[in-house]
Amino acid sequence: MNRLARIMLAAGVLAGSFAPAAFAQDNTQPSKYSKYLERMDFSLGGMALFNSTVSGPRQAPELPAATVSESAGNTAGLLATLRYTAKPYFGIEYNATYARYTETFNVNPLQIQTGVTEQTFGYVVTPRQQIYGLQPVISVGAGSTRFKPTKGGGNSSPTQWRATYYYNIGVQKEFGDSHFGARVAFRQAFYKAPDFLLNYLTINKRTSSIEPNFNIYVRF
Repeated sequence: MNRLARIMLAAGVLAGSFAPAAFAQDNTQPSKYSKYLERMDFSLGGMALFNSTVSGPRQAPELPAATVSESAGNTAGLLATLRYTAKPYFGIEYNATYARYTETFNVNPLQIQTGVTEQTFGYVVTPRQQIYGLQPVISVGAGSTRFKPTKGGGNSSPTQWRATYYYNIGVQKEFGDSHFGARVAFRQAFYKAPDFLLNYLTINKRTSSIEPNFNIYVRF
């Protein structure tokens, strides 16, 4: 079982363990914690990743001057989010994403296949106004992304972390009183292009990935 499948299985088990508790609240005396739990939801879904190409002068004075171009492949990935909405204009969320793609450099030339894992925290706004019956959702935040070269295609390159910033704009709809709903959104993440700690690849340029996504969520 690969890493993506293990993450999906663990997330599914987590969501399944909370869902019965959520439904049980309809038939039991609400606890003092229920008002906090009902403001939480967990979502799991897929996203497409469209990565940018970036280039710039090599930042290694000890090496001959050169322009380094870095192109990351487009792919699909997994997005999981745990969210707490205290008020329409105040909420927080934790995001975890996973994808795998190949970074192609014009130097040598070189290809590095890498597993990419993002962990970020964000501020969430859910305005009361609806759009054709859909609830708008906007979030912005920051965290880090780990670029971990794979054993088979990573060319023995080291793992690298990059500070990451993102925004996410979308709409959601809950299915009646089922505690389940669907969310579709446009997401974009920004970070410094990875060089895998190899000075002959360092350009110190920022890049981004566009990540449209679709998720199913369960409200506790």
